[in-house]
Amino acid sequence: MKRIKTLLRVLLLFLILESAFAIHEYGHLREFQKRGVPVKEFSLGIGPRLYQYQTDSSLTISFRLIPIMAYVKPTEEGGNLFKKEGRLWDKIAVDAAGVRNNFLVGLAIVLFLQVLGWKRGNLSIKELAGTAMVTPFKIPLRFIAFLVGCVTCGRVNLAEKFLLSTGGIDPPKPLKSFILWNLALGLFNLAPIPPLDGGHALEAILLSVGANIYIPEIPEFVGVILFAAYYATAGNQDMRVLEIEPQSDSMGSRRSTRKRSGGALGRWEEEGESAPRYLLESSTAHFLSARVSNLLRNSGIYTIGELRQTTASQLLEIKGFGPKSLVEVETLLRLRSLSLKPEGFD
Repeated sequence: MKRIKTLLRVLLLFLILESAFAIHEYGHLREFQKRGVPVKEFSLGIGPRLYQYQTDSSLTISFRLIPIMAYVKPTEEGGNLFKKEGRLWDKIAVDAAGVRNNFLVGLAIVLFLQVLGWKRGNLSIKELAGTAMVTPFKIPLRFIAFLVGCVTCGRVNLAEKFLLSTGGIDPPKPLKSFILWNLALGLFNLAPIPPLDGGHALEAILLSVGANIYIPEIPEFVGVILFAAYYATAGNQDMRVLEIEPQSDSMGSRRSTRKRSGGALGRWEEEGESAPRYLLESSTAHFLSARVSNLLRNSGIYTIGELRQTTASQLLEIKGFGPKSLVEVETLLRLRSLSLKPEGFD
């Protein structure tokens, strides 16, 4: 039974990952078609072909064995002609279409969660408007933070400043993964490094201004080295995009948080056991908002017992935990005939 569950999780992960790739590549496909560039194949997955479908427009849709990528392949003649004679804006539109699709899908779901958070009372209408307005601007800023993390090999972590709010809603894990993969795929492909979309766009811009006349062509092996270094450093930094996600293990902050707080989850994980079922999130579902529950869990407070042992002043030291959050906790404990330690109260 355990193996079956593991297999289902792996299959679900592949489905989510392939969906993000399909959304990305479909953007390239549509932009090629809008500009009359003939496309030979739109493939979901790589490796041996499992099934192919020939459309009326001579486009072949392929399903391949390994679901970890997708790609669009223009005809050789059409692709070369577009590269030589296509307008700069058309080339940039094609190159940016995949990133655009991933960002729009991720953004749409995040905005939906924010509205849902407002409906559930986690946000006021004013807070919803402010959060929704800044969310689209946080995505490109998150890309800059991502590049800084890559260049510094994860030593400089600016991710915390540009995480996207979900309005206090903690979505199901599959939906959370779907948002993460769409935004992460977009962030990764924006870098101006071949063979990524950002690299293709940069090449088109340089060629349009005649830069190839003054700058010698970069050897292919240099591009391979840059891509390999980028890929390696990308995995060594904080990859969070949502506020409700825990701190990345690669930064070591989750471990340090557990050590400082002595939280319940940290103790069970150190002993190699799974966390108990009576975690704070399940025992307070009807009393605390998802946002406050997340703040408490991320600070190592997982059970009612741990919450009872915490003072009001300690709670207010938690980043993002304000007076309104304290009122929620006090209401919960009052309903359960418990109380915070008196220390810290005025």
